Amino acid sequence: MVALEWLARIAQGLRPIQVGAVLALLMIFLAFEDRRVSSLALLVQYALLGLLTLPHVYAAVALARGVLAVGISMMLYLSAWRAQRQMARREREAALAQRGRRRPGMLFNLSALALGGLLAYGVWSAYPLALVPRPLALAGYWVAALGLVVALVGEGPLRRGIGLILIVSGCEGLYLAVERGLLVIGLVSILDVMLALALVYTTEMWLEAQREASAL
Repeated sequence: MVALEWLARIAQGLRPIQVGAVLALLMIFLAFEDRRVSSLALLVQYALLGLLTLPHVYAAVALARGVLAVGISMMLYLSAWRAQRQMARREREAALAQRGRRRPGMLFNLSALALGGLLAYGVWSAYPLALVPRPLALAGYWVAALGLVVALVGEGPLRRGIGLILIVSGCEGLYLAVERGLLVIGLVSILDVMLALALVYTTEMWLEAQREASAL
């Protein structure tokens, strides 16, 4: 547990500007159209929120949630890898069929995410949470705002599902700063697993529907 104590000291020394730099990296990851990169963004936000909430939860709980976060991220990455591999050819064919119509790309995504981040920063500045440290409050607001943007502008169930997970994760980070009950933390962890499994299942059903549509 020495490593966890060392990480907790690092978390307590973080400043909002340092957290903002990590959130900017998260925003860039989410702007990519590649579903695999978007799924890696989940790991980044899990690591950031896990680090910031580390001083507020028991060491064993933090370790268990860290393992759970890695498992969820890997599961969604594998699902994203399958989706990206299957949809790459279909997207190329659609691009050739619609040469005159350009789809929103990374620049559009980045602009929308930046707007969401600015709104989150405005809320964080205007409505500080008394019981939540400012770096953690900034991360929670920003992650939830980015999730909302991804859920609104994302294409396909995987991107939108990742947005939903980001919204839940941001709210969880704020909540875990004030609630240390093991029952609540257990229920929150179960919710994370259920969301990830539902997203994987929905993505598989969507891919099957895309395969059937291509075969017609």
